[in-house]
Amino acid sequence: MGISRPSLMKLVREEKIPSHKVGSHTRLHSKDVLAFRRAQLEHQSKAFEELRALEEEWGVLD
Repeated sequence: MGISRPSLMKLVREEKIPSHKVGSHTRLHSKDVLAFRRAQLEHQSKAFEELRALEEEWGVLD
């Protein structure tokens, strides 16, 4: 995912990524991790497109 273990565990604690415990270990399903990553990339792409639209509107790219 390109994030640190503490950051991943924070997402798990905040229930942004589903998980389950096996003994003392936290387990994640790969489909849940991939779905979270896909949603994260879509959000970043949308934000980038909004920024580009603002730049064009304000004439920053001229």
